[in-house]
Amino acid sequence: MRLFLVKMVERKEYASSLLRGELYANRLACFRKFRGDKEREDDLEGVIQEPPGSRLELEGTDLRTGETGKVIVPLEDMADRIRRQIRSIDSINVFCTFSVDHNNLEKVPNGNADRQGWRIGPAEVFSEFGEHAVVIWNPPEFIERVEAAAQRQGYAVSHGHVLYYDPETGPQNIDPEVAALFAKRNTYAHQKEHRIAINTGTIGSDPLRLSIGDISDIALYFNVNNMDRELSIITQDR
Repeated sequence: MRLFLVKMVERKEYASSLLRGELYANRLACFRKFRGDKEREDDLEGVIQEPPGSRLELEGTDLRTGETGKVIVPLEDMADRIRRQIRSIDSINVFCTFSVDHNNLEKVPNGNADRQGWRIGPAEVFSEFGEHAVVIWNPPEFIERVEAAAQRQGYAVSHGHVLYYDPETGPQNIDPEVAALFAKRNTYAHQKEHRIAINTGTIGSDPLRLSIGDISDIALYFNVNNMDRELSIITQDR
């Protein structure tokens, strides 16, 4: 069960902009170009990794004989696994957040026997993305507002948790286009990413700025360095 979505940003003004309901979403292809940023850069964004045993079949003309035919390249002759880049989804805009559920909450003592404190953690995961965070504590309402704003513009929206896969096997039992958009290697699993994908029907590299209306009623601002002290979740038996 998803409890919160957390968006980390480098500047406080970016957090303020989000609280005003201004979403900033890069194109999918952009994430292949964050050179030197180990958390954001992924050279396999929008790429399908074929499962083991896939074969490469080439069709062409032999220039010596003029004959046309097919050639199947043996697996042992290929330098690497077969991967396909899906250009049709490169221009989809993606809004990414850290997803918090019961599995990534940490218990914290609070000195009260009948109350248990929890915090979102670990903070070091957040700090890689920036010092400022917007905690969206009502994800269903947030997603509903994004969908409504996008639909008013005639955009198509899909969303979901990222599926993390073993790079030795590739994503299993998932549609290739869905995998290219919502699956990543398990080296990124610590990001616990949730994505909202918005298809504007346009081609290009420019980001999307989408106004969904003020969200300060369902979200809060925190400095990442103070989050452990300022944000806790209290449960109480009734």
